Amino acid sequence: MMRKIWIAFCLAAACFTMWLGFYAHPVPLSAEPRRFVLLLDNDTGLFLSQVRQGIRTGADEMGDQVIIENVSYGGAREALIGHMENGAISGVVLMFRENLNAFSAREAAKALNIPAVSISMNESEEYSVWNDERGAGEQLAKEALAMGLSDRIILCGRDANARERLGGVMDALGEKAPRVVDFSPDIQDLGAIGENTCIIALSAEAATWAAERKEFGALPESVPIIGMNTENPVEDIESERVRAMLFPHPYALGYVAIMNLGRLARGEPVEERTLLPYRLIDKKTIYDAENVKLAFPLLG
Repeated sequence: MMRKIWIAFCLAAACFTMWLGFYAHPVPLSAEPRRFVLLLDNDTGLFLSQVRQGIRTGADEMGDQVIIENVSYGGAREALIGHMENGAISGVVLMFRENLNAFSAREAAKALNIPAVSISMNESEEYSVWNDERGAGEQLAKEALAMGLSDRIILCGRDANARERLGGVMDALGEKAPRVVDFSPDIQDLGAIGENTCIIALSAEAATWAAERKEFGALPESVPIIGMNTENPVEDIESERVRAMLFPHPYALGYVAIMNLGRLARGEPVEERTLLPYRLIDKKTIYDAENVKLAFPLLG
């Protein structure tokens, strides 16, 4: 009889342990949820919506809370102090378009001894997450080399990201020097274009311009275009006006930023600069599950 009772007790204990394994919270059950804050100076647009979604998902996985607040220049300190009055803040994610706003917010977090991670292209940020711009250039160069065409025209925009991508292209091409055109929206044409020419567009603006020129017959249909994502990416990819495009992953930017912040708040080591790769998408891969989220962000 006692043996049966003991077996029943062991089975019950095993079932209870399995239940805990399936339903355990991502953090220890005794731990209080931490409070993180996202400070930004622009709370509109699809890109930012996906960044926020990534941040919320990461916070949920860690069992933590995230508070989002839009602040103007100089308002970060007051915003953080206001949140601290309602309880401890474990860390802050910063995402600002203006460098002065970003600097002011980071200094405020430092003065209040709050760990901070920036979503920023600025390499001077102590802990930051951004797209791998130089790696994007290398990806495009490798795609161009795979086409086997001898001539390449690079449309390089005037923004800092395009210049960083240009460095990656030149590194990957090595001695196969391309013709570099300093792109601006008022450019009329690219001069003589041979049959063995490929166009590499290093900014969304340049890629859109090239796709429109091809659509209206100003560029030969036989000249392949590869580059950053255009204003009409799905249409341009399906029509093959653009052979392949690079897409950023804003959801991943937010997710990695909050996960890095979570580790910082626990005192764990974190890479000071985390760079995320772009995703190369063409007509054959645009409807792959992961690519749909990027090419059709409203469906993601």
